[in-house]
Amino acid sequence: MKKLLLLPAALCLFFSCVPKDQYDALTIERDYYRNKTVEADSLADVKALNTYSEVENADLESDNLIRQLESVVATNQALNSSYQSLSKNYETLLAQNQKLLTNTGEEVTGLQQTLAERTMEVSRRESEIREMEISVQAREAELARIDGTNQADAAQPTGYNRVAGGNARPAFTTQQDAALKMNAMRSEMNQLLNYLPAGSYIIAPAGNGRLQITLAEGLLTTDGYSMSPEGSALMGRLAAALRDYPRSEITVIGHADGSNNDALAAFEDSTDKAISVVQQLIDSGINPGKIAAAGKGFYAPVTDSSTEVGRAANRRLDIMVTVVE
Repeated sequence: MKKLLLLPAALCLFFSCVPKDQYDALTIERDYYRNKTVEADSLADVKALNTYSEVENADLESDNLIRQLESVVATNQALNSSYQSLSKNYETLLAQNQKLLTNTGEEVTGLQQTLAERTMEVSRRESEIREMEISVQAREAELARIDGTNQADAAQPTGYNRVAGGNARPAFTTQQDAALKMNAMRSEMNQLLNYLPAGSYIIAPAGNGRLQITLAEGLLTTDGYSMSPEGSALMGRLAAALRDYPRSEITVIGHADGSNNDALAAFEDSTDKAISVVQQLIDSGINPGKIAAAGKGFYAPVTDSSTEVGRAANRRLDIMVTVVE
């Protein structure tokens, strides 16, 4: 037993007595591996720190990207809301403009129609004024005649005509005689045409002893070309009244509405209408040698032809009756 206990002690003494060179080599080797271990630990720490920094930087960059994305999303939502608002405003303004244009167009059409009606009314009033002027002239002539009849029969001045009962009246001048005839003709025409719709005809003096009778196209024809039965009957009544003035000269003038820019076609159309009316008057007893037909195309409008009302007003027929003195 004692021998067994001495063996480990001997072995320890044997191994503890290591040569110095070997011990130094072992020490150097130990220090080398210790330094390597420390260096490795330092590199691991640095790597760990770098890894942490990279993760931290990545987190920061991710946070920045998230904030930027949130900002872009918010901006996009604001822009979309603004676009929706602008789109609604645009649609509202567009609807208002369309309504305004529609109302303006209707208002313009109404104003043009009113203008055409006012124009015809003014023409009618002017014709009434001229008729009153002619009536005044006729009354003045009649007063002059009455004054002459009150003078003594003993010394009748030259230029007086003897009338029944021995009284004398002053002889009418040719102008006064023509004025009296025109006044009588105008009164007769007014009575003849007063059954027609208001605004469809105008009767007015046209100067130089002429009476102008303007008839709307609708009074004579239903299709713009062929004389209607009502138009033929109207021409028959006019011819019967004009036959009482056999020395009068008649000119029938047709007018087009300007819807066709072809001037030659407009002249032909307006002249054909005038010829149709002339033929009706001749067939009703008017002397062919005292009547003529003419056409002015679209060169003598009474109103603007841009609307149907204006075009209808311009499609007309003028019957010019010249009272021969």
